[in-house]
Amino acid sequence: MNAPTGASGAASATCLASISQRQNPHEHQSSFALDGRAQAGFSSERIRECVLVAKSWRTHGVYPELATLSGITNLLGNHLSTLWPYARSRLETLPPRSERHTVCQRALTRAERERHKGPGPGLESAVRHAHDLAGAVAELLIQAELFEVEMSLGAGGPRA
Repeated sequence: MNAPTGASGAASATCLASISQRQNPHEHQSSFALDGRAQAGFSSERIRECVLVAKSWRTHGVYPELATLSGITNLLGNHLSTLWPYARSRLETLPPRSERHTVCQRALTRAERERHKGPGPGLESAVRHAHDLAGAVAELLIQAELFEVEMSLGAGGPRA
């Protein structure tokens, strides 16, 4: 196994550190409550770092240590669970059969598919799973961020 080096190694360490550390109060963090529940919140910056790390393993043929792979995969799963309700709420505000509705629905469908897949046998399969999970998380992040923007504009955003 090749341990991540350089920027990938530093980003891996940052992502794993976020598992056990509180969020930096100066970075962007979601503040919208969903369905009257307490604010879940998410950090776009930290999510993007983890997505980039997982995608770098596949792109550059770098194989992380098993503990790193497992930690990042678990963190991506947590991000998926955190972003899901934001994307789902956005879907409900969009006009059915619109292009935006279709894109959001596809992101949710992909996330659901990846959520139920396991890593499979072997390191290559586990890296592929992390890569695919990262792609689903990235798509949900876009939908969650759009939901925040639309909510900040009021009334669920544009309806056209």
